[in-house]
Amino acid sequence: MRGMYLNCDPKSLPASFAAMSDNSKLYKFPENIAQGYLIYDTNAWSTPPIEIYQEQVFIASGWFIYKQKLNPLALLAKDIVEHGPSVLNDILAGVFVIYWKNGEQTTLLTDALGLSTHYIDRLASELRIAPSVKALLTDKHTLNNDMQSILGKKQHLFGNFTLYNEIERLQPGAAITSGTELSYFTFYDGKAIEDLGEYVNTLTEFWPYDTRILPL
Repeated sequence: MRGMYLNCDPKSLPASFAAMSDNSKLYKFPENIAQGYLIYDTNAWSTPPIEIYQEQVFIASGWFIYKQKLNPLALLAKDIVEHGPSVLNDILAGVFVIYWKNGEQTTLLTDALGLSTHYIDRLASELRIAPSVKALLTDKHTLNNDMQSILGKKQHLFGNFTLYNEIERLQPGAAITSGTELSYFTFYDGKAIEDLGEYVNTLTEFWPYDTRILPL
């Protein structure tokens, strides 16, 4: 399963790990940075998506369009360091979680809509995330009876809840550290529905024609 595994191991999902497609690649974080892994799309990234700017480290999971470019991680890293996470409001579209290490401070930056579904272990003393609840489960986590009841009745859950206490979906549009979650997202007026076709066409131009697909 593609995504970022921080302080956990993707091999804890053996079936998903064994089924990694030809266009997915495993990247292990440098040991002096963190204990982490990234399974990334080689169609989106020709090299592992890591950038270092002014000794601050950025590792991206997913994709984003920023300043009319697809995945300009070096440019985004520079702007975050110089202007703060609020520059993420200038992302045209994206599905991402970005790991940001500044000295001893580690921050996770999530896309505004939370489309890059990753989960966080609230019981861990350090940031521990994965794109699957199972990768985070330990014998210390307990089932939430209320969530079990809701899932049985509605067939889905709400918000950032999961079936387990202290495992939650990462908050969308936020800068998350081990102690705080700060929203960077600023809501702008939506586009008129008659302009959506043109907007979609603008987005698709960032990908080669033969790689485009529109799920229905």
